[in-house]
Amino acid sequence: MSRSTSRQSNRRTEQAQPPSAPAPLERDNSRSFVPLNLAILTVCDDEALAPDAAGDLLRDRVRASGHLLVARDRVAQELPLIRARVTDWVGDDTIDVVLLSGGIGLTGRDVTPEALQPLVSKPIDSFGEQVRQLYWQRFGPAALHCRALAAVAGGTYLFALPASPEVCRAAWDEVLAPQLDNRAQPHNLVETLPQLTETQPPSARLLPKNQPQRLDEVDPQDAARFRLR
Repeated sequence: MSRSTSRQSNRRTEQAQPPSAPAPLERDNSRSFVPLNLAILTVCDDEALAPDAAGDLLRDRVRASGHLLVARDRVAQELPLIRARVTDWVGDDTIDVVLLSGGIGLTGRDVTPEALQPLVSKPIDSFGEQVRQLYWQRFGPAALHCRALAAVAGGTYLFALPASPEVCRAAWDEVLAPQLDNRAQPHNLVETLPQLTETQPPSARLLPKNQPQRLDEVDPQDAARFRLR
């Protein structure tokens, strides 16, 4: 076999290999599990008649994970209705996470992303990428139609998922459940939750407001963290 033929064969072999699975998150079992308060919104034109398979699946997954389902609703695919319901929940200090299913396709009636846009204070772009990868694994190029997204809205997490129960199941099991567990390491969304509305580094909060900051009054560990030397 010639060198060129060997190199071509090796390239084909490399291309045929499936992507390696991500390393599983470690869990610090010395911590006690912290349940979150979640709300579920189903976006569907037949909100009064159609079975809510995705919403039911998410409800069951939320409860099985030990979290609390504190609100649930269904609205038509109307931008003002979606935005109004999510706005109410974002303004409710008792709700930590809002899950939405439906309305994230490409048709003129799919307006969930547009309804959420004014509420977003910080997008979580990697969530949409991960969900589209899960969609691709099940439906191939049809993942092009998936506009799943996540964002921070004030002090609340928003996650917009497809109406497909299969993709919702995968997204919960493989992405959301691990990240909504305060025991997951090295990072999880629960630890970040109290910091979503912060505008100052910890060092700036060590002294009373309007008092000049002195480096010798900053905790040494905090000073080292922020390079305040």
